[in-house]
Amino acid sequence: MRSREFTARDDAWAVVGQARDAFSVGFSSMGDSKMKTLGIVMAFALVLVASVAVAEVKWEQLPIDGIALWSQYDQCETWTAQAADDFLCEDGTVITAVEWWGIHVPAGGATPASFMVRFYSDIPDPDPADPATWSQPGDLLYEEECLFFTEEWQEQYQQYHYYQELPQPFDQVAGTIYWISVQAIVCMPDLGWAWCECDPVYHWNDESVWRSDNPDPNWYFPNWTPVSVYTAGVYDRADLSFRLISEPGSPVEESSWGNIKALFR
Repeated sequence: MRSREFTARDDAWAVVGQARDAFSVGFSSMGDSKMKTLGIVMAFALVLVASVAVAEVKWEQLPIDGIALWSQYDQCETWTAQAADDFLCEDGTVITAVEWWGIHVPAGGATPASFMVRFYSDIPDPDPADPATWSQPGDLLYEEECLFFTEEWQEQYQQYHYYQELPQPFDQVAGTIYWISVQAIVCMPDLGWAWCECDPVYHWNDESVWRSDNPDPNWYFPNWTPVSVYTAGVYDRADLSFRLISEPGSPVEESSWGNIKALFR
C-alpha cells in the first residue's frame, strides 16, 4: 500500500502545551469568567490547528536525477507536448493538492506562467503480451489551471519542486486506476519545461506516456506513446515524479465543541 500519513500533530500538540503553560501564567490574575471565555476560544483554536496539520499522502513517486519529458504548452509556438503517468486510488478520498518535480529547459530559464493539472480515466492495455499495445489516458475527468503554485530548487535532486493546492478537489473511486498529467504554460521563445522521472523503486503498472504535435519528425508523436517506444528502446521505461495529497475533513465535529467547553466549567 503506497499511501501513508504525514502529520505535524506532534509539533502542534507541543504548541498546545506551551500555550497552556503561558496561558496559566499570563492570565492567572483574571477573573474566572474571563478565564473560561479565553480558555474556550484558545482550546478550540488550538484543536483546529492540530487537526488542520493532518494530511494524507495518497500516492508518492519521488524523483531521481534522471531523464525528463517535455510537458508544456508554449504560447509562442504552434506545438505542444504532454506527459502523463498512471496511479491507483486506494481509498476513495479526494485529491486536494499535488506536488511534482521538473526542470527549466534550458537550465536557468524562466518559471512557467502556470500549470495545467489534468486527471484522466484509464484505458487498459488490451494485450499486455504484445509490445505494440499499452495502457494510456482515456476520458478527461478533471482540468484546472494552477496559478498559485510554489517553486523551490532542491539540490539533492537537481530539480525544482512544485506544490499546488487544487482550486477544486478531484473526486475518485476506490480501486480505480487514473492518469495524471502536469503541463507547463510557458510564454517565452526558446524556453521550456520538462517533467522529471521518478526513482525506479516507485515504478508501478505501466510506464508513463507522452505525446507531441511538434512538426519535427523526431518529436512528432500525436498519440499517447510510452517512453520506451518513442525513444526506440534507448530508455527501457520512465515513470514520472509526483505526490498526491488528500486533506480529510477536520475531525473536530459539533459534538467536540461541547466537550471543549466542559473542560473549563
